[in-house]
Amino acid sequence: MLDTESSLTLMSILTPSQKSPFDVYSLTQNIDHYTTAVTDASVTSSQPNTHLVIQGTAHNIDQSGYYHVTGQITNTGTENANSVVAVVTLYGANGKVVAVALSSTSPPILQPSEMGSFDAETSSNVNSISSFVVQAESG
Repeated sequence: MLDTESSLTLMSILTPSQKSPFDVYSLTQNIDHYTTAVTDASVTSSQPNTHLVIQGTAHNIDQSGYYHVTGQITNTGTENANSVVAVVTLYGANGKVVAVALSSTSPPILQPSEMGSFDAETSSNVNSISSFVVQAESG
């Protein structure tokens, strides 16, 4: 074993069968394989906000070489959604995760029927990205 690192998932609450990206950094060189394990998972009575609707997503690469995923999230619920974020998982042509990105909406608190925009960006593996999935979460 060369190194041990840990990370949190970008989605704070996962429902059964739901996926969440995570990002782990290591300064160790010459790693040819790795294993992952969930070491701390707790049951919560909190429920994720299911009234956040993602729409109008698009992507582009800016002049500095950053890959951007933009779009809007609408709160279709009857209560305010606080600290709304877009969690983006970026995939390569082989279907494997090549990068992750996180972006707060503007505004970060969405009232009922209000829409916020997001711009999630990454400079990692930009030329390898072929698709993405956006999830929304509120704190």
